[in-house]
Amino acid sequence: MKKSVFFSLILAVVFIFGGSSMVAATTNTDSTESNDLVITARGYILLQVEKRGEAWYVNPENSFRYYMKDGETAYNIMREMGLGISNNNLVKLKAGQKSLVNRLKGRIVLQVEENGEAYYVNPGTGALHYLKDGNAAYSVMRDLSLGITDENISKIPDSDLKTYKAKKTVDKTVSESSNPDGSIVLSGKVIDGQVSLSWSLNDLTSSKGFKVVAASHENPIYPGDKYHYLSDADVRVDSWDELSAGTYYFRVCEYLGGKCGVYSNNLKLVVAESESESDSELISEAESEDDADSQGTISLTGQIIDGQAKLSWTLKDMKSPLGFKVVIDNHENPVYPGNEYHYFSNASVRSDSWSELSAGTYYFRVCEYLGGKCGVYSNNLKLTY
Repeated sequence: MKKSVFFSLILAVVFIFGGSSMVAATTNTDSTESNDLVITARGYILLQVEKRGEAWYVNPENSFRYYMKDGETAYNIMREMGLGISNNNLVKLKAGQKSLVNRLKGRIVLQVEENGEAYYVNPGTGALHYLKDGNAAYSVMRDLSLGITDENISKIPDSDLKTYKAKKTVDKTVSESSNPDGSIVLSGKVIDGQVSLSWSLNDLTSSKGFKVVAASHENPIYPGDKYHYLSDADVRVDSWDELSAGTYYFRVCEYLGGKCGVYSNNLKLVVAESESESDSELISEAESEDDADSQGTISLTGQIIDGQAKLSWTLKDMKSPLGFKVVIDNHENPVYPGNEYHYFSNASVRSDSWSELSAGTYYFRVCEYLGGKCGVYSNNLKLTY
């Protein structure tokens, strides 16, 4: 017996007899339990061991399961449900950057800046598995499958590729037709090594905020390139610092939840070599010491609403003229620089939101931004998807 087949059978036995927390045998059909099962199963390939070993992929994007009949079907799933990823982010993913791995667990990612190479991010371990073609994808994904009983798999709603593709077409049509005459006009400049951006809207609203994308090539996109997410629909400014010398292109897009709608013009800016970096660091350190003496505090609160982490904060006995960094990680006390973050250059902003997070526990903090580093941090806020 092949090792991979034996491994799958062992997993199947574990799942049938309750060795796994995901599909432990139960007769309780309570809707809450079913929902918990669906959430936990996202991104996994499930093997229906009580029938003919049918394999199903549970798409984390919508929580539906899709039947992997053969290599051709696996290839179609791979191409249709794959999420584009830049070379830079793929390197981070391969290196095991924790926050990125946790966000993409269970997803199929496509190396869009190369030849569209596909990888499956193991939802259990975070490891990357190369899916060379349809047959390879079918073999790899079946070898990684986890057994599940008929009773439990029936709790996960099923769908098919035809329905999935039809919905994508409708979503794209709605996106392209919404505010067809609207536009975003972006302008900006480089001041002391920091990129300061501002934009205006014409015949357009963006209720979910904006993605500000940047790259060293024209037409940066989301998802794919580096970005800032500004959840406040009224925000019209952003800034980027700590950029190395070089030429950068920026665009602002209308955020639609998981993707962009209307994009602004390309803005080309050149960041020159800094000649006073050490002086800036000394100033920042002095400011940090002054602020530490002020005994100011930041109080952070938040909750999960419709799959998004909604955050808000208040300041006491302090100001933050350079704005805020909102940092996130799977452990307590996330920091900047070091962990994933949102940056708000507007000192009056008091709210933020995070979407597209995979199931798990996250810790958030807001910090007073001092230029290159943080000053006062808020409390830790623990939220669980």
